[in-house]
Amino acid sequence: MRVIRKSVLVVSPTVHFSHVTPFFFFLLLGCSGPPEGASHIIKVGDSALTAEVLATLVLQHPSSDSIFASRQAVVRWVTRELLYQAAVDGGMTKNMMIEKQVNEFRKQRYGAAFLDTYLSSSAATNVSPEELRNHYMKNRHQYLRHSDSVKMLHFLLPQHSVALEVKSKLLRYDGESRLDLLNNYRVEAAVVSPQDLREELRSVVFGPKAGRGVFGPIAGSRGYHVVEVLARYRAQTYQGLDEVYDVVVQSVLREKGAVLYTHLMDSLTSRHLSGASPGFNIDWGAR
Repeated sequence: MRVIRKSVLVVSPTVHFSHVTPFFFFLLLGCSGPPEGASHIIKVGDSALTAEVLATLVLQHPSSDSIFASRQAVVRWVTRELLYQAAVDGGMTKNMMIEKQVNEFRKQRYGAAFLDTYLSSSAATNVSPEELRNHYMKNRHQYLRHSDSVKMLHFLLPQHSVALEVKSKLLRYDGESRLDLLNNYRVEAAVVSPQDLREELRSVVFGPKAGRGVFGPIAGSRGYHVVEVLARYRAQTYQGLDEVYDVVVQSVLREKGAVLYTHLMDSLTSRHLSGASPGFNIDWGAR
């Protein structure tokens, strides 16, 4: 029978008794951070979790609750290290099948990292205005509106009096006052269709008598709405390039990336591939 030794979980020796409760609270339930002056937060065998590593792990699973994110990152790290230590002690690292899988994964990760670096460092990652316009015109049929829509500003206010104040400022049509409103409430113009709105807004914005202008206050379940309709678009008209700008940019980048990928793989094939039968060919565009 193989004897598996226990993996030891070690807390930094700089932790004094006064630090024990909050430190373990950080590890298991969450707190502000590791003890001051510690070179690491926690150890499993020879592996140490430092503050820098923890910061990187937290960023892999972002959360608005930093305490929760830190706690979960520590738990994931400890779990991984304990299981790996158990695998080492159990002789799993000598298993040829697992070692082959690890090597295959390593190749995939290195290859993917090289490809990402190659594509991101190429000038093809830049998109010119001319390329955007050409792609948009060539694929304009993809940007046809399937329903009526409006371009509007939308404010959700907690009180009726505040909603009236916002509406009053919008009706002044003063550029500086309007800019202050947009910045203070973090509102941006958006294009929406009837299905994007709640019923209380849909009946006003897309009602039979609706036009352009400021509407509200409109009572809702979460407060009072004030909207300004900036433009109206009929179904079966085309979205402007400004409306689909991000989509067009990504489409152009994908096309340019596909061309780069094909050229790269053709080059690597001619340099490294050997032993293929006559007429052997790979369609690199089919990845």
